[in-house]
Amino acid sequence: MAVMWLSDRKKIQIEIQEMKVNNISGEIDSPDFDNNDLGIEKDDLAMVRFALTLGQVKEFIRRSEAVIGSGRQPCMFCGLPINPDGHLCPRANGYRR
Repeated sequence: MAVMWLSDRKKIQIEIQEMKVNNISGEIDSPDFDNNDLGIEKDDLAMVRFALTLGQVKEFIRRSEAVIGSGRQPCMFCGLPINPDGHLCPRANGYRR
């Protein structure tokens, strides 16, 4: 993931590139390294790039904070979100919390 300031356009550019996880070792395989073991070429990885004005960035931050602030409380045992009617906690062997 990269965040850049484009001074000539007065915009913030964000680039996000997919990463592959090696299922055998659980390690992240970066596109900058040799991925021949997995048969992955750098061009096969998904990437998105977009530019935002400062006003768009400020509104994105405001809306993100509102969404995050209205989220469900995490369970103190497993960390999963708790629904209004509780949830089946895997750390409590499926008992409702």
